[in-house]
Amino acid sequence: MKLSLTSFVLLFVLISCKRNAELGECTSSDTNRNYVVESSQSLTIPIHASDSYLGFANQIDEEGKLYRASRFGSKIDVYDLKYRNKVKSYVFPDSGPNHISAFGGIAFVPLGGDSLLFMNNISQLYLTHKDSVLLKKTYIEDDLLSPKENRSYGVNRVKPYRLGNNIFFIRISQYLPNTENFNNDKFLMYYNLSSGELKKANATFTNKFKNGKWTPTQMFPSFTTDNTNIIINYPIEDNLYMYDTEKDSVVSTVKCVSSRFKTSDFKPINREITDWKMYANYIKNYIQYWSISYIPQQDCFYRIVILPVDNQEDALNELMPEVVSPFSVMILDKDFKILAEDKFPGKTYDLTDFFVTDKGLWISNNNPENPNFSEDHLSFTLFELAEKLND
Repeated sequence: MKLSLTSFVLLFVLISCKRNAELGECTSSDTNRNYVVESSQSLTIPIHASDSYLGFANQIDEEGKLYRASRFGSKIDVYDLKYRNKVKSYVFPDSGPNHISAFGGIAFVPLGGDSLLFMNNISQLYLTHKDSVLLKKTYIEDDLLSPKENRSYGVNRVKPYRLGNNIFFIRISQYLPNTENFNNDKFLMYYNLSSGELKKANATFTNKFKNGKWTPTQMFPSFTTDNTNIIINYPIEDNLYMYDTEKDSVVSTVKCVSSRFKTSDFKPINREITDWKMYANYIKNYIQYWSISYIPQQDCFYRIVILPVDNQEDALNELMPEVVSPFSVMILDKDFKILAEDKFPGKTYDLTDFFVTDKGLWISNNNPENPNFSEDHLSFTLFELAEKLND
């Protein structure tokens, strides 16, 4: 049967749209075994007696300096990675006009020139210069028919990113999980530096989250930007999702990016969590796609995957998976083809404390279970793409 020209064009458009919506046809070449993830060089920075090795969020500015939010006090420390020393701190008071509320877990982005942008978990945005607050604004809507709060959270796995003139933040829902309002709520928002507007991005949880009860840590999507789009990583989803900022919608599903260490599908907990031991025991039996980061100099994505524990003792204790579980680092190219994925031991690295530079992914060695643990310095190991040596 011959197709008319109109039918042919329509068929071509439909096929093209389908390919655009679902990126990736799984083939044996999707994982290039010519590469490995190598844990190579280390980075150690001595810290002052008044400072802490603990930080909840890291950002790298355009000059390559590390901005680090302290877990103790309202303070941002800035480190020079080349010379391995602290160059300055931004310390905000406990009260008064330059006080920043709800600093613990706050989302922040360096803007350059000693300016920082903050968004906390009580819907407040701050623009600061050095130690002074230039702008404070509360974004709580008056419309009773829409979600009123615009709360954020900024630990490393869900930290904000700048894309052009917009700063994208994770948005914490005011609704209870497993409710219709929660499922339909937007979990991303962005602040425009020029207009001062804060808008919700049209990104909601996938259908997988609507089937059964999941734990809070499984319901924290992480994201990154490839300088054009927002790439969304769900803890319980093999797939990645691409949010188009111009269209304000999720336009593509990136398939064929499942961890090669995944041995079973995700199952919801489907019961009430009564204690931390119960929570840890459940969560440590499944993988978690913990975070995703993009390195523009390499045009690659680095994905941390927390893996199930290797023994019963670790499964039953109350330590969290980011402390005891083994993990893998997956590296994908610009087209989301897996270049390499390799496994690394638990009880060695602090998976809550990491950042990326042009060299690769740096993860803290200061895991309290690590024999080399020290409170006297910051210590990181570099995970990077390397060619596989011939056997």
